[in-house]
Amino acid sequence: MKRLSIFILTAFLLISCAERELQLPESNISEITEVFDVSPIYIFYDENTGQADFNRNNMIGTTNWLVNIDKRLKMGEVLPHLIYLQEKRRGDGFHKNELARNYFSCSNTEIMDLSFLDFTEITYHDEAIADFLKKSSEASSGLNQVFITFEAVDKIIIGRQSEMIETNIGKLGQILMGLSAKNDTINLVFLNFSSELTFQDYISIKSALYGKEGSKLIMARDEFIYK
Repeated sequence: MKRLSIFILTAFLLISCAERELQLPESNISEITEVFDVSPIYIFYDENTGQADFNRNNMIGTTNWLVNIDKRLKMGEVLPHLIYLQEKRRGDGFHKNELARNYFSCSNTEIMDLSFLDFTEITYHDEAIADFLKKSSEASSGLNQVFITFEAVDKIIIGRQSEMIETNIGKLGQILMGLSAKNDTINLVFLNFSSELTFQDYISIKSALYGKEGSKLIMARDEFIYK
């Protein structure tokens, strides 16, 4: 772990064995700065095609997975690999470790080190939210549903009952806290990301939402990537 931290100043991770560059996304969340018993997984950015190159050669199912994703990749490129990793983690197996977690590796300039975002409980979908809710028990859970569509970090649309609000990443947290304070209804928030967002955009949004959950505001564990 300490060996990796020397690359933070330049905000990229150089995989020397493969002689390839991987630019980590930046996040200011520093709750998790150490993870032990890990397998590193890499999703590189092909500069010629813009496509993702998935390297899972070191993935061991019983360990925690440190998933290093190049920040330049679009979410549409990353999505199939995230779905694969989550399905693999949850699959049955003789050597399965129920305590093992999945983490995104991030460059954290505030602490001048790596930090890690746990995404073990997230399920990623490439279907429309409406189609998902038709077959989900969450559609009839009795909670007030809030839908947030991220077209870009500076174009975010919040839908709640008959109310529509357009905002940006800087104001998002404040608006959500205001919505949850309006009445005693518990709000279940679904996140819907454009496939054209970069992985850096995704991490920036998740960082902005970090810590916003409370007794009246719950983030759904199902996230959607739309084309």
